[in-house]
Amino acid sequence: MRQTAARLSRQITLEVERKFRCTVESVNLLRANGGEPPFPELSYLGRKTFSDTYFDKHQKLSSTGIYVRKRDGRWQAKVRQSGDYQNSTFEELAGKDEIGDLVARCTGQASSHSVDFGLSQMAHFTTVRDRWRANRRFEVVLDSASFGHMVGEVELQSVGEVDPVASSRASDSMHAEIEAFMQKYSWAFPPGKADGKLSAYFAHKSSTESIT
Repeated sequence: MRQTAARLSRQITLEVERKFRCTVESVNLLRANGGEPPFPELSYLGRKTFSDTYFDKHQKLSSTGIYVRKRDGRWQAKVRQSGDYQNSTFEELAGKDEIGDLVARCTGQASSHSVDFGLSQMAHFTTVRDRWRANRRFEVVLDSASFGHMVGEVELQSVGEVDPVASSRASDSMHAEIEAFMQKYSWAFPPGKADGKLSAYFAHKSSTESIT
């Protein structure tokens, strides 16, 4: 039994995130910590700009909640474990071998990262990201994409040796924490649908193409 548990257990990076809609008023309030009640602690972590190129093959990856990208030239993959576009749990991968194995399992084709794992580019855009640490635990980000879309996210992350059962429990616990956090400070997180950057990118691209 111990050997079986050891085989199932592995070190993963588990990220739970919930998107939220941004308005001019909510962004200004967040920057000033000006809502009621205010965050007891809100530390600005700075701004950075990065470029993402997303890859897929006949939607075999994205249709199953797998997103493979190059961020500033570095390969990354996010694998949805549960949730939807608004409220999700992801496992994050950064090793080229891991990503290559993942792509091969999903597409049935093994290819090197030097040829983009045999995938084709499906999206490319630049993001300006502002980050805060709220109450020493929650990361709040505001993303402004180069095609004019803004979206926010509240994130929690767990790293360590996590077996499948413990991973599910950790995910549920972090989702509950985020839900309570966003309800308490609802002034910073306006209600309504929040479109992720990829969804907004394709909607923008479609509308642009229909005009031309």
